[in-house]
Amino acid sequence: MWEKARFMNRYYGMQEMYENKQDGEEWNMPKDRDPFYEAPDSKGFLGSAIVFLQPLAYLMDSEETYPIVDFTGEELGELSVQLSPCNSSGKELIGDYVNDPQELIGKNYGFMVKIQTARGLPRRIDKSSCKYRFFDGKEVNTALVSGSSPSYLHEQTFQYKSVSSELADYLLNSNLWITLWGTQRARHSHTQDANRRPSITSTEARRPPRKKKIVKKAKNRDINGESDIKIPRKAKENRETRTNDATIVLKKAKELEEVDLKLAG
Repeated sequence: MWEKARFMNRYYGMQEMYENKQDGEEWNMPKDRDPFYEAPDSKGFLGSAIVFLQPLAYLMDSEETYPIVDFTGEELGELSVQLSPCNSSGKELIGDYVNDPQELIGKNYGFMVKIQTARGLPRRIDKSSCKYRFFDGKEVNTALVSGSSPSYLHEQTFQYKSVSSELADYLLNSNLWITLWGTQRARHSHTQDANRRPSITSTEARRPPRKKKIVKKAKNRDINGESDIKIPRKAKENRETRTNDATIVLKKAKELEEVDLKLAG
């Protein structure tokens, strides 16, 4: 995601390319002017974290972990931020609370913003940094740090010689919007993956696949044509018993046939 100024520059560049194309003019642009080209090391918007400033309105410190949310509302990770009231020399104030933020008006006031670490960022993020602006001050940037759990170790002190009613109201009712910007890891292209694969020669490509020969084992038989496979003893006895029974049945049938012939004669 681009910042507004960057987006508008890209938009006008795209419009110029389109008009040149419609007019039949040369519409290709060099990389430094091409609105569709994005350098690999260019930073893009990752997400934002909203930090509550209300404790500072009562001279109270806070140390919290805030969710980092992208532009679609999906949570990317967490950002650890600490806010600490301090005096003009930068020493933290402990126990000097106020019951009403209006008591700060007209007094010297200072505090420190500490952005410590981010946790759980997606692995696709190579390097990241934070950016924020407090009240009417200038934009503040942290260092660009590598990793999915970067330690920014950022500290920034804000000093006000005389607190205005606008500043007191800002501390009481507003939030600090911290945005995260970063670069992504380069992805390997399919062409590179294809180049890593082993090549196949033309001879191997034309060679048909070999067919597997199926060899059937022939049964071993002896000289008399009988199988030499050993039959279990029990199975052999059962076969002999069935043979004897068949012989007896045939003999009985023959005797009955002879009796029928005698009766018929």
